[in-house]
Amino acid sequence: MAGRGSPSPSRWWTDLSDECPITLEPLSTLPYPPFRLGGGGCSHSGDADASSSSSPPPNAMYFDGLALASYCVSRATFTNPLTREALTWEDCVRLDDYLEEHCYHHHHHHHRRRRRHRSHHSLR
Repeated sequence: MAGRGSPSPSRWWTDLSDECPITLEPLSTLPYPPFRLGGGGCSHSGDADASSSSSPPPNAMYFDGLALASYCVSRATFTNPLTREALTWEDCVRLDDYLEEHCYHHHHHHHRRRRRHRSHHSLR
């Protein structure tokens, strides 16, 4: 995004011009890093590999992670909303870890949700 200057490595996503495909809100306005699916490597966009890279990996798709989790649970379908590819167990574990780190602030709440995401995936 022009005019903003370089974001600090801890807020690398503020230069993204994309919108979350679920919420249609700009990813740059998220108070936490977006969650990445696809593109190889780690799906958790808060990792150093995502912040140190000057461009996203090929086929990377970024989402508001909280919106992605809500989408999966509310529809009882653990798929990428853009490609309809099934999320792997590892994707669900990374999403749970992401939510715990960036979105859930109440200890009891996130453990309940964490069990739900992982257990729902195993029911497919």
